[in-house]
Amino acid sequence: MAMLAWGLSVFGMAPSLQYRVVSLAGPGGGLAQSLPASAINTGIAFGSFAGGAAIDRFSVQAAFHTALGIAAAAFAVAAATRRLAPSPAAEPNGSTLASQHES
Repeated sequence: MAMLAWGLSVFGMAPSLQYRVVSLAGPGGGLAQSLPASAINTGIAFGSFAGGAAIDRFSVQAAFHTALGIAAAAFAVAAATRRLAPSPAAEPNGSTLASQHES
């Protein structure tokens, strides 16, 4: 049941992540659309490698601590990017999101 809840919440995050990346990219939005999928695949590969290395060198419990460290680093990066503002050039008419909602 926990895996189902986790899968549904992660699946629901994809559109908002995609929108955020494209809005921050500005004129490079077309190229930036490939970044979330690439980042996810890189994360899967790095996490698998790090977990395997932790098990190989230490123990199965070390994989948990490795995952905890990776998750903490990812949370720190996500928190640091909260203050980034979308580029006005990313919007079709050149206006910002706030001015579109005020209209």
